[in-house]
Formats: sequence, structure tokens, C-alpha cells
Amino acid sequence: MRALYANHGKKVLRYAARSKRRLIMTNREFFIQRWESEQPAFLKVLRAIPEGQLAYRPHERSSAAGAVAWQLAEEQKQLCELLDAGEIHFEVKLHPEKVSDIAKAYEKATEELRGRLKSASDEKWSSKGKFLSGGKVAWSDTVQNLCWGYLFDMVHHRGQLSAYLRPMGGKVPAIYVVGLLTWAVCAGAYWYYIHSRFQPPLDWAVPVVAGLLMATVVGNLRAGLSSAINASRLSQQSAFSGSMGEKPKDGQIVTVPGRIRATGSALRAPFSDRPAVLYSYDVSRTSSDSNGVHTTNDFSGFGLTPSVIDSGYGAVRVLGFPTLEGFSKEQLDSEVNVAKAQEYLSTATFQDMRFNPLTMYREVKDLMSDDDGQVHKDWRMTSDAELSTDANLLEQIVAPGDQVTAIGKYSAEKDGLVPDLANPLRLIRGDAQVVAGSLWKKAASTVIGAIIFAAVINGALFGLLRIRDSKPIGIPRTASQKRIDRAALLNAAKSGDVTAMGMLIGQTPVDARDDDESTPLMHAADAKTASWLIAHGADVNAVNYQGDTALMLQAREGSAEVVKVLVKSGAKLDTISTKWKTTALQQALDA
Repeated sequence: MRALYANHGKKVLRYAARSKRRLIMTNREFFIQRWESEQPAFLKVLRAIPEGQLAYRPHERSSAAGAVAWQLAEEQKQLCELLDAGEIHFEVKLHPEKVSDIAKAYEKATEELRGRLKSASDEKWSSKGKFLSGGKVAWSDTVQNLCWGYLFDMVHHRGQLSAYLRPMGGKVPAIYVVGLLTWAVCAGAYWYYIHSRFQPPLDWAVPVVAGLLMATVVGNLRAGLSSAINASRLSQQSAFSGSMGEKPKDGQIVTVPGRIRATGSALRAPFSDRPAVLYSYDVSRTSSDSNGVHTTNDFSGFGLTPSVIDSGYGAVRVLGFPTLEGFSKEQLDSEVNVAKAQEYLSTATFQDMRFNPLTMYREVKDLMSDDDGQVHKDWRMTSDAELSTDANLLEQIVAPGDQVTAIGKYSAEKDGLVPDLANPLRLIRGDAQVVAGSLWKKAASTVIGAIIFAAVINGALFGLLRIRDSKPIGIPRTASQKRIDRAALLNAAKSGDVTAMGMLIGQTPVDARDDDESTPLMHAADAKTASWLIAHGADVNAVNYQGDTALMLQAREGSAEVVKVLVKSGAKLDTISTKWKTTALQQALDA
């Protein structure tokens, strides 16, 4: 009979799991998505290690580069071991002597783990796993939590290895396009401290979202610090910088104030026909509905002609399309401007940017990384090639002779400012001292805003946890989901499946009732099950619709060990059944 109940309970759990997947991505599916997105970055860092430098360590107490690199490959193998056997047996192994061999081992382990992740069932993912070191259990948790912990640890060690690269004579690859390392670290910290306070899937979704918000805060703090550094540099800059002909150092982040000019023919802005060294334009439409006012971009474009800034360093070339600050976007609505816009749109060759993320990524990357000083991009986000009657025309221009301050990475080889993902090229309107003042203000407002945002987010999150005290937080469940979970908990208690109860107890009350108003404790299969339920808050004196307590039902069944646990836990001996008019002792004797 117990086997039948156990089998039925597992079927209910599987049905509940399938129902969840229809509504939301499972934890395993989300892990695979995040794990896959990180793999190119791991390989980039491993391949960037210079050969012959595996023994490098920045301090005598630090791990050697080879040991850190090999750990990444070993951790992939260990996750395979976890998914195969439910256990990881950790041991330190010597790394290969060549960087290429480590990278190959990592790739091989990655392929093996990819297959295991795809074939793993959700039951396996939520089952118990162990991490053993020296034959002793050092970490016991669900397989999913062990996998997430490993991924966060790998990202941490990738960051450690990245910090080794430059001192080793290697080049640090551009791998954190949107601050993935910061996001992973923040999410890992939140997961460590608060995941136990939430029910699945919120136990991983909340840390991931909170981590993303905090990564944004960290990014803003870095931007504020960068603005402060640039402001300080500009404030202290001598009016005679470069007057003796000296050039900045190669790779140095420099500020270059001066007047900008085209080295060849100046561009003509497409809508206003004004001369320009650089321009951008947008064509958009505004619409409104019950949800508010919406702006839709139909066309966008950018143009940059080879140009230089005449500064104290001499003529410094502008070799990438910069972000513009202080240059206003002018709205054009005259008949002449509209006619020129219509003519331009009908003759220009546009790149279709609709419904193709790969094209969008490639075009934006090309715009941000182009380093020949000449850019021409026209993008279309609509199927209509005609200019709509309600179109808004916006144009942003840097004109020849404008006083500007450029901030960016200097290349001695090209004698100019070049694009760099870590330090984007910026072009700010005005002279050095005016720009310095605006940068100080920007730094202060950015840092203050980031601190306030962080305080609000963390205040709301931890305030909610404080209000809820020790109660777990989860997504509201439908009546049918509650009924399924209630049945699964009762069946798990009948079969003595403590693992299944542990998965359900956060989202189902420990005293959930069946049709006879009996609780799981009343049907506990053995003393271990009863003790577990009581430890998780089960009421030892709860009664069903007949007025029977757990003590009465277990006494009638002759479950002596369970009866001992109940009595020890405070079960009342003199309670009388409303149906049988007898106590537990009398019912035991009658049985």
C-alpha cells in the first residue's frame, strides 16, 4: 500500500512540475541559458593566457594562473559527476603544462556537461546532491543549488584570472559587454543570503533580478567615478599641455580640448543640409492609446567624416564614433526640412533592423568598434519607406570649428583617439574648464542617484523579508495547484518520503488537510517522518472531522514508535474522539 501511495505521489509531483513549465521557464532551463551565455567568455580568458606563464602568481599566497585555469576545466567535469552520481568528490589535480591543453580540456568538459544538462530531468535537478572533500561532506544541497554555486564560483575565478592577464604580458579580452561579472557576483551574494527565504522559482529569480539591479548601481557608481576622474584631469590640465609637441602615451585615457575640423570634405546633414563633421538623425512617430503615449523609431542614421581636434597635443584624430554630450537634438519641421528628409529616405540604402537581433547586434558593434574615422549608417525599423505625415525629425550635429573636449583612449600608432569597450570615446561640447564643471555635477548626481536607488531596492527587499519574518515568500498559487501540492504532501507523508516533503513544505502548509480533514502527521509512515513534520511546525493535537487526533490514529494502527514521538512532543492523552467517545489509549486497547 505504501508503495502505491509513493508511486501516486511521484506522479502528482511530475504533473505539478509539468504545469509549472507551461507558465514559466524552469530553474534548469534558466541555468542552461545563463551557463551557455558564459562559455565564450571562459574560453576567451583561457586562450588569452600567454604560454609559459602558468606558474605566475601576483603574491606568494595567491593561486598560480595554471591552477586557477585548470580549476575551471575541473569544475565542468565535477558538474558532470554531480549529474551522473549526485555527488562530487573533490581532489586537487596537477594541471597540464600547456595553455592550449587546458583550453582543449575545458572545451571537452563543456561538451560533456552540455549533454548532461540537456538530458537531466527536473526530478534529478531538484534532488539532493553532495560535495565531498577528503571523503567528508562539505556541502549538501539540491543539485540545482550546487550547480548555481559552481557557476558563480567559476565566474569569480574567471575574474581572478582576467586580473592576472595584463601582469603576465597578455591582453585582457573584452568579455563583459553588459557587466556580466558584476551581475553574477551580485546575484551570487543575494542568492547566498536570501534564497532560503523564497519558494521556487523565486528562490533563484529574486537573486538574479536583484543582482541585475545592483549591477546597474555598480555600473552607475563606476560611471560617476569615471566622470570625477575626468573632471579632475580637466581641472588640473595646464593650458600649455602638449605645447612643446609631446604626445600622450600609447593606451592612455586622455582629454583633448580644442576645435574640431574635417580633414577632407565636410559632411552635409541629411535633413538640414548644414555642414557637419559628425551627425545623427532619428525619424519617429508618436501614438497614444489607453496605456499612454508611445514613441516609435522608424529610421535612424549616423555619419562621421575623417576629422581632427586641434589641441595642445597637435592635431589628434577622431577614429571612432563617439557618444555626444551637450550637443542638442534639433527638431526640424519646416517644409524644406520635410522635403529633404523625404528625398533622403527615398534614395538612401537602409539596413533593415526589424526582427533580427543578430543584425542589430552586428550593426551596433560595428558602429561602436569602427576605428578608421569614417562612419555611414542608415537603419530602417519599419516596412514603410515613405515619411509618415506625423513624423518627428530630429538631427544632432557637430559642426566644423565647434569647441569640443574629447575623452578617450589614445593610440600612438594611429595618432588618435580609438574606440574601446572599457572606455567609450566621448565628445563633449565646450572648452576644458566648462566641461570640467559639468562633469563634476554629473559625477555627483550619478553617485547620489545610485546610492538612493540601492537604498530603495535593498530597503524594499529586506523590509519585505523582515515583515514576513520566517515565512517563505512565493508566487500566489491557483486552487488546482494547491490541491495537487496538498495531495502530494499527504502521499509523501504516507510513504515516508522526507525529500518530497521538503520540496513541498515551503509552498504547502504542513497541516494541509485531505477530504477527511486529516493532516500529514496523522498518516506519518514512521517515527522519522513524524519527527520531521513536527520539527516543521505540525500541530500534534489537530483533529479531523471525526475528532480523531494523530495520536489516536497512530495508536489504532499500532505504530508504537510514532506514538512515542507524539507523546514526547506534547500530544494530549485525554482528548476524546467526538465519534468514538474514547481516548487514544482506549482505542489502542480496542485495536
